Amino acid sequence: MKTILLIGANFKNKGAEAMAYTALVELYHRYPNSNFYIASYARDEALPYCEHPIPGGQHATWTLVRSPRSAGRAIVLLLSKVPKIGRFFLQKNSYLHLFSRSDLVIDLSGFALSSQRKLLRQIVYAVEVTTARWLGVPFVAMTQAMGPFESPISRVIGGYCLRHMSLVIARGDHSRNYIHSLYPSIGGKLIQCADSAYLFPAGARDAIDQFIPASVEGRPRVGVVPNVNIYRLAKVGPTENPYIIALIKLLEHLVEVANAEVLLICHESYPSEIDDDWIAKEIVRRFPKPERLHHVPANLSASNLKAVLGAVEFVVASRFHSVVAAASLGVPFLAVGWSHKYDELVEAIGLEHAVCDGRGRTGADLIEQFERSWSRRAHNRKVLSNQINYLKASAASAFDEIEVRWPEGGGFPVKRRV
Repeated sequence: MKTILLIGANFKNKGAEAMAYTALVELYHRYPNSNFYIASYARDEALPYCEHPIPGGQHATWTLVRSPRSAGRAIVLLLSKVPKIGRFFLQKNSYLHLFSRSDLVIDLSGFALSSQRKLLRQIVYAVEVTTARWLGVPFVAMTQAMGPFESPISRVIGGYCLRHMSLVIARGDHSRNYIHSLYPSIGGKLIQCADSAYLFPAGARDAIDQFIPASVEGRPRVGVVPNVNIYRLAKVGPTENPYIIALIKLLEHLVEVANAEVLLICHESYPSEIDDDWIAKEIVRRFPKPERLHHVPANLSASNLKAVLGAVEFVVASRFHSVVAAASLGVPFLAVGWSHKYDELVEAIGLEHAVCDGRGRTGADLIEQFERSWSRRAHNRKVLSNQINYLKASAASAFDEIEVRWPEGGGFPVKRRV
């Protein structure tokens, strides 16, 4: 019986939850006799269940393990390589002990190997790749955005990781080009597939009815998904945050001009920090017609949040996986991003006009971008309908490739003794 370990994400994030669920179910189909473990460093776990229904009436089960947060994880992994005390850490640290027992490690970071990410996160990534290499465990980077590699240190870290990972699955053309530019000889270790969360199912409608405003003739439901990452990137000093100002201006336009009922759909929540829920509450507090805004909190499951997205006619989406969710449901969108991962996602669908960079955007900018996509929503809905089967097949092909390279009955390398 094989042991498969999923690492690399904070499963408080709903996109990470969607990726974890999808990976678990898809891998269970291909490795039904394996043990699955999911490592998360979230303090309050966003995956409160350990059994998932899958088609055919069966259930995929997994075990949750806690991994240290970034700095702690790097230190523990590095200490495991120190002669004499390494064996002690391998036995006493549950995360590292599981790492050493695994037959396959699949990283679900989504977007970690880039100069746009914190240096510590890149270092942890490299240390985990090194640990897998040292233990002789295949390491798969699962449908990820990578690059750019603008700083010397990010190029060193990125090149090292790309050389020593067993399989790299890029989400789109931008990432693939960044990878090829940094490590031209990567060859067959690099493939390109659509994001795995295209395969993630939406929850039942009756589970989210309380968050959906009653239908009013002539008032379309429009979802708006905030992102605290853009809030942080937009903050330039003690003055008022321009991202908040721009969102309020957009929402005023949605209510007054588009005559919409607006759902503020949040995807990440940390009660003691500024997060997506905080942004939504702040907007409602300051909005002149708060009764037209409906806050959907991030404490819902990822599947229920996807069901909410399926109940709107259009969504202005700043969270990457809210764009994936909307696209998979055929809901027209405007993606308001902060990195190339949004561009490559939308370009792969064929809706290049439906994305903009949210950093530095004014309310007038967002309104202009919204009107462009809103006016083409019927056309965009047809494009999504035509593309979704291809995108889902592409997402599934990533798991097919893993199975081809490491079939359940064999193909796994012999691990080093530790």
